[in-house]
Amino acid sequence: MTTVVTVRSELSDLYVRESAAIEQEFSVTGEGRTAVARRTALVDSIVQRLWNEIIVGANSGSSPADPDGPKNFALVATGGFGRGWLFPHSDIDLLFLYAGSNSESEFKDPIRRFSQELWDLRLKLSPATRSLAECERLDPNNVEFVISLLDCRYLAGDRELFSRLHDKVVPRLVGRECQNLIQNLGEITRARHHKFGNTVFHLEPNVKDGPGGLRDYNVANWLALISAMEKLKVWPDTNTLLPVSSRRALDAALDFQMSVRCFLHFRHGRHDNALTWEAQDEAAARNLLRARARSASSLRAITGRDSGGVVLVIPAIPGMAVASRERRFFSSGWTDIFATTGRAAGSGNAVAAFPFHGGTWPEAQHNHRI
Repeated sequence: MTTVVTVRSELSDLYVRESAAIEQEFSVTGEGRTAVARRTALVDSIVQRLWNEIIVGANSGSSPADPDGPKNFALVATGGFGRGWLFPHSDIDLLFLYAGSNSESEFKDPIRRFSQELWDLRLKLSPATRSLAECERLDPNNVEFVISLLDCRYLAGDRELFSRLHDKVVPRLVGRECQNLIQNLGEITRARHHKFGNTVFHLEPNVKDGPGGLRDYNVANWLALISAMEKLKVWPDTNTLLPVSSRRALDAALDFQMSVRCFLHFRHGRHDNALTWEAQDEAAARNLLRARARSASSLRAITGRDSGGVVLVIPAIPGMAVASRERRFFSSGWTDIFATTGRAAGSGNAVAAFPFHGGTWPEAQHNHRI
């Protein structure tokens, strides 16, 4: 069997080579979605190769009959990695899932070795280790973990164990804790918006966390998913979560913002999502994003900058109203889920004009002004 040291060298070369190819392609096309998809596939291949070498290879009980490795142990992608959104310097969210408490000590050393190999490859790993029973409990101090399970995706290991998590545990947890999840997600979102002054109008916007940025798109999908899962008791068709009338505008804004975020990561060589003056100048001068800007030109811009005759605009995620079955969350007590005051929607106030906040539903295309 190939030694782990040899595998590490091979994977290091692969990661460097493919990362450079992804960056080169992006410099020509400016297509953020493609870059993100390629990096996700690259990291998928790396973690699956390490799983085979460290977990499957070291497991004396493994045989050709069970090539996925030991029973009652699985590797799960969560968060951004789970939904296939690995930007050039995004963290890699992994869940080491085991069936019961008796399995934890058995897999402690393989988990440590596996994680160390990824860190040695200079991948920014954010690991979590949970039993199936622990995944079904809502920790009020770590709601983000439950939210990350909404994007869970199988990577390796016991497929039946993952199916139990995906098909039974998560829908049951969401159905039971729906109200708490909505409430906590609203509080987290309000706190994040408050850091940015509750407005999309920034000269140097943060394209991930700022109001109208990529995180708000995630929030819209999570809220719709939680609502549908609570009602149906199973995973809904994700293509039906957001209204068709909004999807074209959403896709255009999403394409643009993903491209901008990729550009920023490549430019800075790190996880940096702030579109500074200098970055705006460089993006305009390199002409990377003009086609993306034109495709989303009808959307409200977060910022504008004229540089050498080129205007660089960042379209905000527009009117992310969820499907009609989610209306009940935004009436009466839920109307102010993201608002910090009770001012009437449509008053022109930045907070009140947030598309989730009351007012005309949902075809009125409120621009994402909070």
